[in-house]
Amino acid sequence: MALLLALALLTQQPSELALTHVTVIDIASGARAPGSTVLISGSRISAVGPADAVRIPAGARRVDGGGRFVIPGLWDMHVHLSMIGRSSLALFLANGVTGVRDMGGHPTRATSWRDSTARGLIAGPRILAAGPIVERGNWLRAVKELSRKLGQPNLIAEIDRRLSLDSVSDGARAVDSLARLGVDFIKIRNFPSPAVYFAFARAARSHGLTISGHSPPPSMTGQVSDSGFGSFEHGFIDFVDQKLVGGFDAMPPAERASLFARFARNGTAYDPTLISTTARFIPDTAVERMIADTAGTSRPGLRYASPAVRGEWREQLALRAADSPTDWNPIYQSERRDVREMWAAGVLILSGTDVPVVTLIPGFSLLDELELLVKEGGMTPLAALAASTRNPAKVMGLADSLGLVAPGYVADLVILDRDPTADISAVRGLHAVVRNGRLLTRQDLDRLREEGKR
Repeated sequence: MALLLALALLTQQPSELALTHVTVIDIASGARAPGSTVLISGSRISAVGPADAVRIPAGARRVDGGGRFVIPGLWDMHVHLSMIGRSSLALFLANGVTGVRDMGGHPTRATSWRDSTARGLIAGPRILAAGPIVERGNWLRAVKELSRKLGQPNLIAEIDRRLSLDSVSDGARAVDSLARLGVDFIKIRNFPSPAVYFAFARAARSHGLTISGHSPPPSMTGQVSDSGFGSFEHGFIDFVDQKLVGGFDAMPPAERASLFARFARNGTAYDPTLISTTARFIPDTAVERMIADTAGTSRPGLRYASPAVRGEWREQLALRAADSPTDWNPIYQSERRDVREMWAAGVLILSGTDVPVVTLIPGFSLLDELELLVKEGGMTPLAALAASTRNPAKVMGLADSLGLVAPGYVADLVILDRDPTADISAVRGLHAVVRNGRLLTRQDLDRLREEGKR
């Protein structure tokens, strides 16, 4: 079914598509150009300009935008595809997410889907995949033992797939393994000692692979950024007096400003995944009700949470029960502060979710994250849009082909009913999507939503 739907949606369309009477938003400057025509030839934008300046070839498919707003396709920069299944790809696309960065899991699943979506065999977003996650060896062993005690076979299998860093020599071995798998970048989760990490980073650079992942101990953060680190994921955490605290809470504001300016100079981005922290505030009993709510009575998006996603939520609830109680409110306030200060310092902020953290739904939760970047992170709507379009393209080395509505760029586009630079919640008013030059109408997107919940 998914293959047939993909072929029906992504093939047998005219090679040229003209979006007329649209307002094009320039993510780089914030300028809006009403009355524009966007001409797409194959998978690329061939012309953008006023209606009288763009010649539409005979035979091109014309779509009257009715004054609607065109932005680049959105990216969720932190997902775990192998945990939520192939059907999630349709759900991302149905919400205007035309690209995802898979932050680690099964060795070949995400790369296989990456190649199939690129060939048009599966309807879904572009995928950049990390393959197996790299971890500190003693952490892996401890979690595996806990998983045995809790009877979590799926987690044990996942832990066994991860690559451990125990010694300096492990770095080259891990990078060689990942390079053979054809990954697009490397994800690290728990940091080893500085000597082990920096040997690992040198090996990654020798293969032309960027490392992104969780934050290191605060004392290492600046040096890790200097090593060419791609993006720090989630909040910065430290362990003080037997409790978790914000990693930069003890740092004077001037010192934080200097560190964040260092990130900006190095091009190290920050992907706060605020939505994944807010999910920690939902009581277990409420999560259990949401898992059972297949009709979406408590939250409309819940009706699209697939059995695979709900299964992940159940396993995470079991792990919650074994975890030490933590007051996440102060940590969340630190994360909010860090987003505000990093954005002010010129750090590239990214939009990611960490789907499938409990209650987070593919596609839908990326729209929630964009709203949080504005409401909690103090960013402007335009800056939040850049966090999901232009900034991901820069971090992934694709800024010459993605992230703008401009001639020569790949035609991954979102058409919205309202202006998202005036109100970020307008990203929820999705009228149509263009994926690699192929138009997906509102009816197509509705069918993809139904496909995505299976």
